[in-house]
Amino acid sequence: MKVIDYLKEYNKKNIYPFHMPGNKRQGEFNQLDFTEVESLDNLYHPEGIYKESIDRIKNLYSTKESYILVNGSTVGILSAITGCAKKGDNILMARNCHKSAYNAVEIWDLFPTYLMPKSVHSFMGEILSSDVEDALNSNPKITVCIITSPTYEGIVSDIKSIAKICHNHNVTLIVDEAHGSHLMFDDYFPNSAVNLGADVVIQSTHKTLTSLTGTGLLHICSDRVNKDIIKKRLMTFQTSSPNYLMVASVDRCICELIEKGKELFSTYRKRINNFYLECGKLKNLSIYKGENAFAFDKSKIVILTQNTNLSGTELQKILREKYLIETEMASADYIIAMTSIYDTDEGFTRLINTLKDIDKNCIYREKESITLNHIPKMKIKPCKVEDTEKEFIDIENCCGKVSGEYIYAYPPGIPIISIGEVFDEKAVNTIKYLIEKGVNVVSEGNKLPFKVCCAIDTR
Repeated sequence: MKVIDYLKEYNKKNIYPFHMPGNKRQGEFNQLDFTEVESLDNLYHPEGIYKESIDRIKNLYSTKESYILVNGSTVGILSAITGCAKKGDNILMARNCHKSAYNAVEIWDLFPTYLMPKSVHSFMGEILSSDVEDALNSNPKITVCIITSPTYEGIVSDIKSIAKICHNHNVTLIVDEAHGSHLMFDDYFPNSAVNLGADVVIQSTHKTLTSLTGTGLLHICSDRVNKDIIKKRLMTFQTSSPNYLMVASVDRCICELIEKGKELFSTYRKRINNFYLECGKLKNLSIYKGENAFAFDKSKIVILTQNTNLSGTELQKILREKYLIETEMASADYIIAMTSIYDTDEGFTRLINTLKDIDKNCIYREKESITLNHIPKMKIKPCKVEDTEKEFIDIENCCGKVSGEYIYAYPPGIPIISIGEVFDEKAVNTIKYLIEKGVNVVSEGNKLPFKVCCAIDTR
């Protein structure tokens, strides 16, 4: 039975709830808001309806074990890293990892070695397998490697080769596939890391599939990791009161894929193909199609404003205010429009016609762009920064100082500078450039654009 149907049947029994939640299932949004009582199952110790749901997921994805996430991929990444690495270990991580990976490094006292993704246009692309090999040869102390694939922009790395290299070095491979939960359901898309040798894969089913925001999956795909430790970490970082509606939404999504996934993805593929065909005729704006990438997920529509009179943030504003189309994110010279099997013909047609209309009024203009391909020097280990004194310094005078905060463009949440790294001219110029272009640059101290938090290095 589907979880949602079980909850509806339970609700019909007219059992009075002298237990949490306090809303007592009253009101429009609360009728199926349950907690873990005797007749219902437990997310961390599934024996009944949840076990049925987990078994469906494991069978569909062909995994050793799978867990439903109700605190997003963030909790999956935290649990995977701290479940695979011992405190104080060395970790190899892609520089474009989500901020949750950096948080795991900080709280678990890990020492990071960064992999810089290949640059594509003005954004980060794939991780090269040769760079992984070089890094592991240079540092035999590394025990865990984590990379992001697909990237926010849809670029996929050669996971099969990277997994082989990692395993030859006795290194566990974690893949943040938050943007790729849909990949395995149609060969139109690149293959999922679940099938390519990764040991742990984290997915956000709410991003590219159809479950509620904040839901996802953590898959254990090999015997190289201890699933009991990862489960323990999930119980540590994730809420002890999981929302049953969120769990039910993941289960409903999985059941729909089992029942009519082929039909949904066949229609979806046609819509995407038609978009690229129609927007291939644009004169000034351009659509990224996966050039210079190992593989590309075409469900991510990346609209480039390079060499036009528009910035990415200006294009996003025009789409929002004039055409009532809201896109996923905007950077200095591109925007991302995310799609899914629930998009409609009408929605795609609106986007196509809108881009054609905007394109007519664009003017060709050569302009400089900045690629986020710089790693500032680390001076203080991330886990030690919290213990230092801090001060806020004018951004114009911070070069040579140690950052006491993460600064990143959000979305997607990839640090421009991490805690413990030294502000240098390139990092500062990148921050100022993105702010000038209207990109949402976030700092933990919330003092930008004028001040940044610096750690006082007393060593």
